Amino acid sequence: MEIVTCQRLQQHLRMCNMLTSEQYGFQDNNATYKLINSIYEAQNNKQYTAYIFCDITMALDCES
Repeated sequence: MEIVTCQRLQQHLRMCNMLTSEQYGFQDNNATYKLINSIYEAQNNKQYTAYIFCDITMALDCES
């Protein structure tokens, strides 16, 4: 039942164009791929890149 509900919700959100490209949780896009691709693109254009990664598991009360 969960799979059917998820598929229908995704279909509705896509059909109504309610998702932005940054909302990875409901899309098949891969956030990691997009991040790495933008880093490579910047480096190929001889631009500086900086990385800041934050562990927010404690803020979201997630178990690791």
